Amino acid sequence: MPRKVVIDTDFGTDADDAIAIALALASDEIQVQAFTTVGRQSIYRKQTLETFLASLGKDFDVPPVYAGWDEPPPVPYGFSASLPTSAFGGYLSGFGAGYRFNWFGNEGVLDPNSPTNSTDSSTQPPTSAGYAVYEAGQQLSKLLSGQHTDYIGIGPLTNLYQLMINPRLDASKVAIPRMTVMGIHLNPTLYGKDPKTGKPNFVPEGVDYNLGSDVVSALYVLNDLAQPHSIVKSARFVTADVTLKTWLRKTELAKSLAKSKNPFLQALVKIINEWTPIQTNLFKVTSTGNAAFLHDPLTVACAYSDRWCNFKKLNLELVLTNTLGLRWVERPHPMANTISVNCAVSLKPPPSGGKTFQQWMVGRLLKKFN
Repeated sequence: MPRKVVIDTDFGTDADDAIAIALALASDEIQVQAFTTVGRQSIYRKQTLETFLASLGKDFDVPPVYAGWDEPPPVPYGFSASLPTSAFGGYLSGFGAGYRFNWFGNEGVLDPNSPTNSTDSSTQPPTSAGYAVYEAGQQLSKLLSGQHTDYIGIGPLTNLYQLMINPRLDASKVAIPRMTVMGIHLNPTLYGKDPKTGKPNFVPEGVDYNLGSDVVSALYVLNDLAQPHSIVKSARFVTADVTLKTWLRKTELAKSLAKSKNPFLQALVKIINEWTPIQTNLFKVTSTGNAAFLHDPLTVACAYSDRWCNFKKLNLELVLTNTLGLRWVERPHPMANTISVNCAVSLKPPPSGGKTFQQWMVGRLLKKFN
């Protein structure tokens, strides 16, 4: 019997959400009940996701899509509105104003009809998402009640936070059997080489897109996990420490998905090809052959399988600072200010003669949609 899931996504220009959604729909182990969008221009994210799903054709049972919250809660009083660029080099400098770097309005830059292109995205305020357009809240309240639907978070946790604290939503019956989230970055992670010096390049731990872009929601949800009567019965986090080591190579894309005539896979390949140069320019490292990171697809796979990652419960202290943003500090033993979090700490090597995650994922997509 497949597990029922809701997928909360910041679907947009970044291709890994699209790949994750395709993988979810190709996986018989789960049954997607709905998608909820989160992040700046969440209504536009919903529209672009619906357009992507429409390429599946009329014969495919497409899950509904609901627009979620498009602005994070205000930062804590006294917390700096400046990005922590000095500690992390240039990675965060281009992500927009304030700590909310995942809300920079990059979604739709490839589409001339996108709201992003109407004004300067660095200064454009987020859409005012009132209760009327926050349709995801009502739907999440219904879908996550009754202990029969899992939650997969591949975006900021804003929608879940709003569900938990919003007085206009009934969260009294919400009970999540299993929650799988893409987030947490523990240590600088090797990725490519500096093109100027040739030295190894490390992606700093400050790059924690989903949780770092809405620290208030992340801290609230994590605090709930530490309570004896949490609404979440079991939670695991697929960390950037493992996802930054997992990507789809351009050569793999060219010889597999790019050759498909299936309209849905063609739409997916188009999204990936448009995203690749943006991603390359973002990281600015020597060529790695990376077409797209697989942060979110790996998270989806870990929601129903232990095949790909080694998980370990870590005692984490959550530190919120002006200079470093949201930081995760691992402690050897439980302390009063730590919580126990089940984290993906390493990738499992494929068995002898077995497939890598990338090979398995591509094969599953081709088998389902070709």
